[in-house]
Amino acid sequence: MFRSVFFIVIGCIYVSYGVGASFCDRATTFISEQPFICTSRQALSEGLLADGYEFQRTLGAKDVYFSPSRYALPATLVSLFNDDDELLMAQYIFPSNSSDNAYKKIRQGIDDEFGHFKRSRGSELEPRFEFIWYMKDGVRIRFQRKKGAREARLTFNLPHKTKAYLRLQAAKQND
Repeated sequence: MFRSVFFIVIGCIYVSYGVGASFCDRATTFISEQPFICTSRQALSEGLLADGYEFQRTLGAKDVYFSPSRYALPATLVSLFNDDDELLMAQYIFPSNSSDNAYKKIRQGIDDEFGHFKRSRGSELEPRFEFIWYMKDGVRIRFQRKKGAREARLTFNLPHKTKAYLRLQAAKQND
């Protein structure tokens, strides 16, 4: 059974392929019990609302939610979708750290859920840090605070799909 279908037209050649159950079966990363690699906008919204998230607004390809306490601190969740309403990125934005251990608890929670990070720079207690997890299904998870930033961000994304979508959007704006 196909979840969604993609069509590619090149000159007069018409090619189609679908994302089937076998593709979704390889998912290892889930958000609100939805497989990240094959979740639709509607399915993610239903899962988030069922988990107690509060819908805030839609901004074009982005949906914004409030998450009361998914990862030790309340957060804003911004999700990005392509033109077919497939999830490309989900980013939790955490407020300034009000406790020395809050960011550490968040990172430990991610470790507990997804395994030990693969790459790191700095410490959660420093003004700048970054932890990265690479999931078997192609999802990259990054928990970071950039130098000079007040808040920390936890980002789940499909890097190649997200970059391709953003390049396409930039090209559309330049036309």
